[in-house]
Amino acid sequence: MTEHRTPDTGHRLFWGMLWAVAAVVSVTLLVGNACLGELNQDEGWYLYAGRLASQGEVPYRDFAFTQGPVMAYGYAAAQPLIVVQGVLGGRLFTAALAVVGLVCAAGLAARMSRGRRAAGALLAVTLIGVNAYQAYFCSIVKTYSLASALLMGGLFALSFADGRKGQVMSFIGGALMALAAGTRITLAAAPAIACVWLLARARGRFAAFAAGAGLAACAAFGPFILVARENFVFCMAGYHAAREVGGFSALLLRAGSVSRLLGAYLVAFALFAGGAAARLSCGGEKSVSSADEGPVLAVMPGILWTCVAVVGMAHLSAPFPYDDYQVVVFPVFAVAVAAMLARLCVRVPARVATALSVAALVVSLGATAASPVVQGWVVRGKDRLWVLRRDRSPLGLLREVGRFVREQSGREDLILTQDIYLAVEAGLAVPEGLEMGQFAYFPDMSRAEAQKRNVVNGEMLRELLRTCNAPVAAFSGYGLSVRCPDVSELSREEQEELWAIVSDRYEPLRTVETFGQADTTLKILRKRTTDHGPRTTDQRANRRTGEPGEPARKEVAD
Repeated sequence: MTEHRTPDTGHRLFWGMLWAVAAVVSVTLLVGNACLGELNQDEGWYLYAGRLASQGEVPYRDFAFTQGPVMAYGYAAAQPLIVVQGVLGGRLFTAALAVVGLVCAAGLAARMSRGRRAAGALLAVTLIGVNAYQAYFCSIVKTYSLASALLMGGLFALSFADGRKGQVMSFIGGALMALAAGTRITLAAAPAIACVWLLARARGRFAAFAAGAGLAACAAFGPFILVARENFVFCMAGYHAAREVGGFSALLLRAGSVSRLLGAYLVAFALFAGGAAARLSCGGEKSVSSADEGPVLAVMPGILWTCVAVVGMAHLSAPFPYDDYQVVVFPVFAVAVAAMLARLCVRVPARVATALSVAALVVSLGATAASPVVQGWVVRGKDRLWVLRRDRSPLGLLREVGRFVREQSGREDLILTQDIYLAVEAGLAVPEGLEMGQFAYFPDMSRAEAQKRNVVNGEMLRELLRTCNAPVAAFSGYGLSVRCPDVSELSREEQEELWAIVSDRYEPLRTVETFGQADTTLKILRKRTTDHGPRTTDQRANRRTGEPGEPARKEVAD
């Protein structure tokens, strides 16, 4: 007997299929990038900061850390997973945060898409989740997933401020957005922007929102300002400002950043351009807004667009305007675009909204399949005419090398390295002052200031290399080659001098090709048996390791 489906049933099944495809691809991209994605040097010192914070050490006072304190303590909470799975554990935690942010973005888009909620939510998930570039930077250990989850959670909570529990939701929204700023300081503009809009258009919710934001900001920043004010200001502002690049080079950096952003988010920018043109041609959105839309929900588009403009320009004006800085604010842009398009679709038959959702998903799938990020899972470049395939993932190689250096270290818990993700993977500590790896070397800083800032200057690094008691040393192409704060390459003479000091006390043990970020060569060395230099074990080394004296972490398939 033939089964007959009603049009409504078929419509729901079709939308269910669209949602299934978007959800499966989004999760696949996050997990794929977590397991197979390129390594990034920043991952090491973020995870190491989380370890130190979990052991009672205080950012800024006890070790240098150039992001907000919420980042360090957020990853302190993930330490049980990181102890077992190393960098992979940190990445899986990061990917889980990205899923939280994606769910909040979908919910916010649905609430802002009056009359076309399903289309608005699916468009938001498509633009954010079905994007290999976004997924990569929300899978590796960066500030973006945690900060974006808090920001989108705060905006989502604020969207409920017109209801019966509006004061509570306003308070929660303000608190979450302030915590986002406590993760990445550039997001401090977001709660300030929301305050301005609420004060102008929804004063009844302003006080609760401002109270939540103010209290959370005090909790996030206050203790560190009290115990290490000078270091806090240096890490949050001075360190970044000192990297200033001027002249024509600055223009080239910004032009390159914008160019790469257009390529990474081409689908979103195309939809934005089309939606903006359609909105101008039909005289705006006011006529499609529901009559029962409360004042807070009515100003949400203004809050979102202003946040995108202000935070985006702040990132673009940074001394080094890396295009991935915009990853943290892209979900706000995607939700604003999705809601704008969905609200415009109220004017036309429902099938137009469906067609738009399908088209956006299909094009995004195509862009993902063609993305260099996905290709990088199995390909590491070209050698003349030949494609070079990976014999293992970058993370898989890191795990193997981490086991090796842990075995070579014996009962010692210290490793001499500036590749901090290797120390994290091996469950070892690094010498005091090198917590930020290559970003901890300020050769021209005075000794007194370097000691105060928890970094090393030229004299201190040479002393450390001559006296460190670590049985194993390991340096990739990033090691002993970068000077701060300008993040430029050390002169050839200075690199040779530093390597001569290392070679005097350490002998080659193993060389690993195509290791870590940018596939540089890793040189692993062991301390010479004839070395009887001063013994200066880091007093904090034993409590800086992951699990000193414990068996090696459980292995999983690479």
